Amino acid sequence: MVTISREGVVMDVNHAAEELTGVAREHLIGTRFDSYFTDTGRARAGVAATFATGQVRDYRLDLVTSTGTHVPVSFNATPYRGPSGAVHGVFAVARDLTLH
Repeated sequence: MVTISREGVVMDVNHAAEELTGVAREHLIGTRFDSYFTDTGRARAGVAATFATGQVRDYRLDLVTSTGTHVPVSFNATPYRGPSGAVHGVFAVARDLTLH
C-alpha cells in the first residue's frame, strides 16, 4: 500500500511496499511515485485518473525494484480525504502479478 500526494510524491508506505520495491520506507517517502516504474508517464496518468474519476482498478504497470528487476503489478487506487472532506492524496494498493 502507498499514499501519494497531488504532486505525485510518496507520502507513506506499508511493509509490503518496502519488500516489493526493495527500498526502505524512509527512502521511499518523499520520492516521486512514478520513478519506480518503467513507464513514468503511465504511472503519472494513473494517479491523475484517480483524482479525476475517483478510482482506478486493475491499472497495470511494471515496477522496477532496487535491483533492477521488473515486476508487473496491478493497482487499485482511490482518493483519500481528511476529516473536512478535502482530498489529501491517493491511496493505492498494488498486487504483484507474478504471484498469481
